[in-house]
Amino acid sequence: MKKDKLISNYNETISDESIVKNTRLWYTFYASPLQNFWKENKNNRTQEELYQLISRMFFKPNTKEERSADTVKNFFIRENKHTLPREYLKGVICLLMETNFYDKFFDIGMSHRLDLKNTEREARNSYLYLKTNIAEKEDLFWGRWIELYRLRYDSQSLKYEELDAIYEEINKEISSNIKKNPFEKELGIIKKYSESMSDLLSERCIIYNTFYNICFLLNFRSFLRDKNYNNFRKIAPLKEIEIEEKILQIIDTTEKYIQDIKKILENNSTNSRFNDDFKMICLHHNGNKMIGKYITAFPKMEKRKREELLLLGEDFINNLKPELNSSKIYRIWYDYYNYSYNLRILENSIALKHFESSLEFCNKCLELLDKLDEKLKGGFLRICIKIRYHRRNIHYIYHTIDAILLENSLESSEEIDYIKNELILDKRDDSFRLTQQWINEIFIDNVKIT
Repeated sequence: MKKDKLISNYNETISDESIVKNTRLWYTFYASPLQNFWKENKNNRTQEELYQLISRMFFKPNTKEERSADTVKNFFIRENKHTLPREYLKGVICLLMETNFYDKFFDIGMSHRLDLKNTEREARNSYLYLKTNIAEKEDLFWGRWIELYRLRYDSQSLKYEELDAIYEEINKEISSNIKKNPFEKELGIIKKYSESMSDLLSERCIIYNTFYNICFLLNFRSFLRDKNYNNFRKIAPLKEIEIEEKILQIIDTTEKYIQDIKKILENNSTNSRFNDDFKMICLHHNGNKMIGKYITAFPKMEKRKREELLLLGEDFINNLKPELNSSKIYRIWYDYYNYSYNLRILENSIALKHFESSLEFCNKCLELLDKLDEKLKGGFLRICIKIRYHRRNIHYIYHTIDAILLENSLESSEEIDYIKNELILDKRDDSFRLTQQWINEIFIDNVKIT
């Protein structure tokens, strides 16, 4: 199973009309923002210098052809007929690393940025726009971000085994290309024009590569855990251990990438534009560490494992508190992880059969959800939805424990332990199970929520 299943087929025999259409799209998508960036003239650069630089990076396979700056200028200035031939594409993409061109790809590849889009349709429209305009066969550097979105949100037709094979293949590619720079030739040419510019672009390339690697690994880890959570696929114990070790390896590798990019950002103030994204990446990574490698449901874990994860949660809550200049999305996700930590305290209390104190923990969880809901103010719909379902679950836990404690008190003279008697609990819970069944039939089978 190859990742090509996620990539549109590319027709090698493209018509002349299609080539012209593509080069016009590429000019609008790639060359126009680069030209506008140079027009701002922040570094005392001229348009003529841009044309000269692009002409030097002209590349046509199996030839030694060269192009003049005037040829490039002609592509850029002719009215209503702007084009960007593929021979100039890689050089332009390399130069774009200095601009904010990355934003549109971070928007669909980073989960915290997707949270800012209030509908699935809005996120998908961004994805489709990029998918339509990118030079899919030539631009693998930014195209992989589109694939990252597609892998997570647009791969419903693929089976678990197929997705797992794709993730593994990409993971191997990342490992084998860890120090490879895809713009080595272009950067060498740029260095002759400006050594400082070449150094900046080289550093940006490392930053974009590292951010991509981290985002991919966060997705890979979520895929492995979510698809196998609580032994959903009925896997053998040895396979469960294998998956958990893979998750731990991913968390450790992500930690190394985070330390790498942290050093770069700390050593160069010109990269401050990436600070907010870096902080969010760190938050989610440490949230993953708090959640842990285990795919067994938390209440069903051994006591030792539960205590291990609770300590990680306590460490997370104490060390990642928002600062005065933290973004709103950071504060929201911190509060969400804080709730998740308190939910585990609740689940641990239930696992230990401390039922009366569990009611207090339920109230604490509901209080945290209410505060988070108020902070959202109707925005961040993805998180709003999570809150609704969590609140439903906590209410169910609270009222179930409360009712059974009352029943136990009522029937205490008969010395029947209703809390521990699962058969009696199942019998008394029939009406709720029926409610769950018909609600699912209505909303899951018959209603498509977009």
